[in-house]
Amino acid sequence: MKKIFIYSIDILIAIAYIILANITAITVATLDFANYLFMSIFSNGISDNSRLIVLAIPMIIYVLFIFIYILSIKFINKKLNNIKSNKNIKIYIYILLLILLSGFICGIFVIENMLAKTETNNVGLVAENTVLPEPDRIIYKNKYNGYALVYPGVEEYSTIYSELYNQTTNIINGKVYSEEEINNMQNRGSFIELDYNSKSKNFIYFLEEDEVGIIRRFTDTGQVIKTSLTDTNSLIKKLDKLTLNFEKYYFNDNYNYNYTSLNKISEIPEDLYFTQESEGVFQKIITYDYTGYNEVLKALNFQTKEPIPDIEFHKQTAIITLSHYNIEYIKPSIENIKYKFGTITDNYIVNILFVSKVANTNCIYYNFTETNQ
Repeated sequence: MKKIFIYSIDILIAIAYIILANITAITVATLDFANYLFMSIFSNGISDNSRLIVLAIPMIIYVLFIFIYILSIKFINKKLNNIKSNKNIKIYIYILLLILLSGFICGIFVIENMLAKTETNNVGLVAENTVLPEPDRIIYKNKYNGYALVYPGVEEYSTIYSELYNQTTNIINGKVYSEEEINNMQNRGSFIELDYNSKSKNFIYFLEEDEVGIIRRFTDTGQVIKTSLTDTNSLIKKLDKLTLNFEKYYFNDNYNYNYTSLNKISEIPEDLYFTQESEGVFQKIITYDYTGYNEVLKALNFQTKEPIPDIEFHKQTAIITLSHYNIEYIKPSIENIKYKFGTITDNYIVNILFVSKVANTNCIYYNFTETNQ
């Protein structure tokens, strides 16, 4: 009887080891959990070698406790073989081991399911029941102020969109910034912008701002929906690699400027195929046609006091505007181009805007002074 009691104590200790092994194995059951945990701690990013070490730790622990688990089972089996006087003890302990093993398997399944729900909860959600829309193009500004334009249909587009989709988690209604403040942030450092041809819903992912992660644009403002991004250093490296062979464009006064002709016209030439954008405003956008561009300027008798620079169609687009209103200003930006029209004129003013390919020429605003609305 004394031996049975001692063996029972030994078996209980072994069972305790098994329980400990189960708890630890479940805790580190998936490398996804370890990655999520350590990436959250090192939010500023860690090196690739450090990441490998971090991911190896839970695997080593997992293997170690599986080894302890196996040794404990062998130890229990050996003790059971020494208990010959009471077969019921063997049966009870075998049932207990079976329960522990079932709990181990169920525990792993439950943890996996919980982690999957945690990682996918709100991923890509930018509003209630609204998934992050696929953009018409992705714009990446690197540290050298070069802009890479990535359009649908290429592998890089899908890869970058997936990266940003997974960053769009735990959305908030944060601080609202003016258009000028957002432009200043964009001028300061690197960012990615999801650009849409429909108006006022771009998303900007800032890679070098301390308190701003993602901003959702509106017409003249933008609101922070996340205050920081995860592992920006790694994300920048990946973006630089993905866009390495893409043409780099620039967005500054060397590529954005406009001229107004000294000559006005009394009517719209039908053979030039201008599109009426608003009452008294007609436009023609020329993207790559040097011949057509020169023919239009010649037909409109376009003249200026100083020579117009030669357009670089591989980096610029020409927008020719015929307006029955004075043009107060033209404001090109990445997500749109804004025209502000003033007083009515007798004849049509002829203006040509040269704008970088970075600007979205599919999204143009036409604003008028109150007296002309």
